[in-house]
Amino acid sequence: MKIKNIKIEKYKKFKDLSLEFDPGVNVIVGDNEAGKSTLAQAIMDLLYVDPATKAVSFVNTRKSWGTSHMPELEMTFHALQSVFTLSKDFQKKTIVLKNLDTKKQVDTYKESLENLKKIIGVSSEQIYRKTAFINQGDVALVDSSDDLLHEITDMSPSSGGQSGVQKIIKNLQSELASLTRGLERPANNPGPIKLQQDRIQKISDYLKDKKSQWEKRQSASNSQDESGSELDKVTTKIKEIEELLENYKVAKEGKANLAKIVDEIKSIEDRLQKVDRLTQEIEQLKEESEKYSKFENPQLENDLKTIIGLEQSIKIAEKELQNVGEESGINQQNLEPIKTTNERKFPVVLAGHLIVFLVFLVLTIFAFLTQEGVFIPLIIFILGIFVNIAIFLWGKLSSKSNDIFPNKSYEDSMTKLENQLKTRIKTGQDELYTVLAKYDVDDANQFYSLKANYVSIKTKYSDLLSQRKVVLGGEGIEKVKKQQLELLYSKKELETNVLTEKVLNSQLSPEKYLEKSRELDKLEIQQSNLKEELVASMTRVSDSNVEYSEIVSLEEELENSKKNMSDLIQKQKVLQLTISTMQEAVIEVSKLANKILEKTISEKLGKITLNHYTKIQVKPDLTIQVYSSEKNDWVDPIKELSRGTIDQIYFLVRLGFLKLITENRNIPIILDDPFVTADANRKESLREVVTEIAKQHQVILFTNDFDYSDWGNTIVLPVRG
Repeated sequence: MKIKNIKIEKYKKFKDLSLEFDPGVNVIVGDNEAGKSTLAQAIMDLLYVDPATKAVSFVNTRKSWGTSHMPELEMTFHALQSVFTLSKDFQKKTIVLKNLDTKKQVDTYKESLENLKKIIGVSSEQIYRKTAFINQGDVALVDSSDDLLHEITDMSPSSGGQSGVQKIIKNLQSELASLTRGLERPANNPGPIKLQQDRIQKISDYLKDKKSQWEKRQSASNSQDESGSELDKVTTKIKEIEELLENYKVAKEGKANLAKIVDEIKSIEDRLQKVDRLTQEIEQLKEESEKYSKFENPQLENDLKTIIGLEQSIKIAEKELQNVGEESGINQQNLEPIKTTNERKFPVVLAGHLIVFLVFLVLTIFAFLTQEGVFIPLIIFILGIFVNIAIFLWGKLSSKSNDIFPNKSYEDSMTKLENQLKTRIKTGQDELYTVLAKYDVDDANQFYSLKANYVSIKTKYSDLLSQRKVVLGGEGIEKVKKQQLELLYSKKELETNVLTEKVLNSQLSPEKYLEKSRELDKLEIQQSNLKEELVASMTRVSDSNVEYSEIVSLEEELENSKKNMSDLIQKQKVLQLTISTMQEAVIEVSKLANKILEKTISEKLGKITLNHYTKIQVKPDLTIQVYSSEKNDWVDPIKELSRGTIDQIYFLVRLGFLKLITENRNIPIILDDPFVTADANRKESLREVVTEIAKQHQVILFTNDFDYSDWGNTIVLPVRG
């Protein structure tokens, strides 16, 4: 079957949608909420849902949004070397499957399913979803329920096409269930064994009572029978309420535990998303850091100090060279003798005169005050005048001009110093270039800039690693994923084994719970009263008489009942043995079918897992194991392998089941973005498998990732339906 086109009208969000498909791979791309899942469900409804259905859940979820209109669906497809149309009008509740080449058509739901079974080999949506319809995140959720197991064993070539075996087993199981109904739990319509068992018990009790009455010459009264019957009713009612209240407590506790597990799963999902984001940033920094590979040098800091030192040395030498040049230039500008005078010595001479004058003035005053006459002070004063005159004359003599000529040795010294400085600058520049060449930079400024970028990247890289470590709580990411998987198993276990349908149906409001508790208290009081009444009634009839013939009749009736019971038990054993024998035969058939599955899956297993796993075992209950060369043993993929590898393996498992069930019929394979866990290598392997599958089966891949657009015919869903 290869879908050519689909037309959808008034279906949920789609008012009018028409799509054309290629025979091979079709990639339907759309954003979230664009209607990918809606389109996939429309295909399932078109194939399997009765347009005359009155199910409220279907009507409410499929009608056109904002209206009461029911959808109209139509599909054109190639199959059996002909072209067909399949149309369903859920408003008019009609269906038409027509062969456009032969003009033959069927217009009943039953005939449509029978023809689809012949065309694609799958007659129910449940089986389709367990094989050819793979949802995102559910690749590894292979359902090993009876319907898939029965479908495989009945349809496998080794079964000889005897699809009635399972039907016979079901009929026998139904007959056995009817025969034993009420043995394990109370039933409104008990089976023959339970009825006979109750009858025997009742007769035995009655006979025992009669014998007791006979021995004591008592007879039972109506009051006694009524009290006993009422007591049984009350006791049964008490058991029902106690079970209801217990289930209510289990449901309440189970839901609380489920909510806690769901919160923990959400927390781990958030952590993993954050780790993924940090990992991407780390990988980006790794790529960016490759630009600075030359800075991954243990001598980096020493080279930095060397560059700074060389720059400073060069600048100092250049400054000194500039100063030497200026000084040498001044001496070269004027080769004439240079006149120098003692004009600059004038302030010194003046200061000397002043000091001598003050000294002799002080001595004159001191002598005048200490001597009685004026002779000595006068001599000191005159001596001071002569000393000043002498100093004045010496200054005049020393003020005579002197000729100074340039010094030839000084000029040579300046030239030598200039050459040394130039050599020092050249040597420093060469050393600086040598150091900078190690980092492929042209100058020190570029080196400083690139080093700053390198340090920034390294710092950010270290910070991201620390953040990821904090998010993971010091644990490895595989351990966190394992915790997530364990929580998912716990959630599934809780939903399956604790929150059963019976437990969930025991929902009680606080008022109802209180009401039932009070009712239980009243019934227990009533039970106690009935027991007292029963004892009292037995006492009251102590004088009653019973006929011995009645006892004989009861004994005969009891004997007949026991014989009938023995026949029923024998029938039960025969049924159980027959069912067991047939089931063992089915298991043997299943083993042969599983060998076919193993061969089909193994053909592609090595290729899709890059030869990490090449052997697979399929057990009778459809669970699988793969052979690990690393562990040298068979392992459970769900428990031992990564999520990406699990999805790869179970993708092939589903395709193997499909091939076994459909017996090479062409059924469209619907993939609802199942490869989200695949990395680039896995995705390429999966692409090769999908391309190979598309040679026989039409593939419809739903995704929001445009990277798949080169896988085949791409159909972009509009934003609004």
